[in-house]
Amino acid sequence: MKCPLVSVLPSREQIQCDPEYIQVTRQVPYDIWNNELQWSLSLSDHIIVALEDASLIQMNIDINGPDITVQGRRREVLSPVKVLENEAEFLALKLVSGQYAYSMEATCPKGG
Repeated sequence: MKCPLVSVLPSREQIQCDPEYIQVTRQVPYDIWNNELQWSLSLSDHIIVALEDASLIQMNIDINGPDITVQGRRREVLSPVKVLENEAEFLALKLVSGQYAYSMEATCPKGG
């Protein structure tokens, strides 16, 4: 079985953590025919919502050209994790469309 290819330019991501919010910006993927796909958000692999319904999972969305920015309150969207013996907070968020899944995951240091 061959998986379809979705291309994204490397290093087009930005993660910002502050005491109240997390914000992740990445390029929106296109399929191999350069078509824009209809994306939804999956939080913690359980809840899936259309981009226009992102507020249902306490997220704000902005699409600006080829980039998508997601923002949410840390206390509402992050989960505690341990990374190399350090406590951190993890955003388990993915863009999904049909058979495609694209990571919007990010980790912030605990509390800031």
